[in-house]
Amino acid sequence: MPNTLLLSIPQPLSLLLIGVVVVLFIGWIFLPQKGLLALIEKYQQANEKIDLEHTLKYLYDCEYKKIDCKKKDLQKKLDLSDEKLNELIERLLHLDLLTEENDTLKLTDRGRSYALRIIRIHRIWEQYLADSTGIEPDEWHYEADKALTHTETLFLRKKAKCHSLSENH
Repeated sequence: MPNTLLLSIPQPLSLLLIGVVVVLFIGWIFLPQKGLLALIEKYQQANEKIDLEHTLKYLYDCEYKKIDCKKKDLQKKLDLSDEKLNELIERLLHLDLLTEENDTLKLTDRGRSYALRIIRIHRIWEQYLADSTGIEPDEWHYEADKALTHTETLFLRKKAKCHSLSENH
């Protein structure tokens, strides 16, 4: 007979311990803001935001080069499924960041402004990474993307906190 801790604990206590662990685990899954489901949701939102920003940067680049951007070009560039591509375009149309004419995508003034802001912040991060860190040059773009997402999240949280404080006065 194996000598384990669980066998040496009286049966009702073992069941209670197992029950507590199960309840804590289930509680962690559903915990707002820090639970497993909240983390999955944040991850999905971050990926959607990255796709949105890459789309705006790509459309801005097409505009700068004076070439038409077709849906298939964007799909190939971002490696998106048909469903994801259509969801992304619908969201951008809803946000008034782009227009679609005859399968050609174009930035609105608002979309162009947002794209420029993203590009500028991204370049600032790349310059910082080049000047102030030991990160290899081939990693600057990827790290700048990560930093851009994180920076904007922190900015929005701080802005929301300031806004809620000003409403209380």
